Parts: sequence; C-alpha cells; structure tokens
Amino acid sequence: MASPAEELERWVKGLGFRGLKLYPTYQHFYPLYARAEELGIPVIIHTGSSVFRGSRLKYGDPLFIDDLAVDFPNLVLIQVHSGRGFWYDRAFFLARLHENVYMEIAGLPPQKLLTYFPDLERNSAKVLFGSDWPGVRSIKANIEALRALPISEEAKRKVLGENAARILGVE
Repeated sequence: MASPAEELERWVKGLGFRGLKLYPTYQHFYPLYARAEELGIPVIIHTGSSVFRGSRLKYGDPLFIDDLAVDFPNLVLIQVHSGRGFWYDRAFFLARLHENVYMEIAGLPPQKLLTYFPDLERNSAKVLFGSDWPGVRSIKANIEALRALPISEEAKRKVLGENAARILGVE
C-alpha cells in the first residue's frame, strides 16, 4: 500500500491533478505538505466552521496555517472559506502577511464580503472565488453578486479567475 505522499505524487504526475484539498479539522497531513511543495501544487485547507459531525472547530482556525506558511515557504496555501464564522480577520491577515497564503471565499454570501473583509480590494490579488459543496444557491447568482460589489473591475477579474489561473498554471 502506498503512503499518502506517494499517492499524491501518483495523482499529480499520473492523473493530472492540480491541487490538494485537506480537512485539518479531521486529519493531520504534515508529510503531504512537503510533497505538495516539491510537486509545486497548492494545498487547499478548510478553515472556519463546519457543520459536519466529528469536526473539531479549533482546527479550523486559520492561525494554524501560519506554521505551514513559515515551514513551507514555497507551498501555496489556500484558506477555504477564509475563516468562516469566527476568524475572517485572521484569514485576511495571514494572506497579507505571507506571500504563499491565499483566501478562498466559497460558502460566503458574496453580498456580505465587504462586511467580512472591508479591505477586500486591497487583498484582491490573494482572493479566489469558489463554488462550495453542496449548499450554494447558484454559482451564477454568486458571480453576479460578486460583480455587483463596489470594487474595481480589476479586483473582480482577479477574484473570479485570474488568481486561480495563475496559481494553477493554466491559461
């Protein structure tokens, strides 16, 4: 049986995977971070609250990403939900502090983004749009709501796709 790190390498090199999403509220993956950094792929980490049984919310605190950002400076770390519920300010700060840390806004109502992140535009090069599973009302409606925010068109382009394309190395 292959180790998780060997499986990750197989998925990336053999199957064309371009990212890795982890749930630190349930599992611990330190060896995978090192292999993902070697492979040059981003790691997507659930942050913030979770409604699923067995979740340990304390591990959803984005502050734990600080250690990873320092220990793996060449690994792109994406904070899914950007600390939803408890830690929006921490997620924003970590993305500003560390060059390799990004925010992802899946599961957040787009019309409330400027409430959660008043300086969203200032950090727009580090924010990624996401659809989330399974409870998003409508991806199209979320995109339209994001486009209606009073931020620059450049910031909207970055959030809605340019940042993700850059991180994933796709055109």
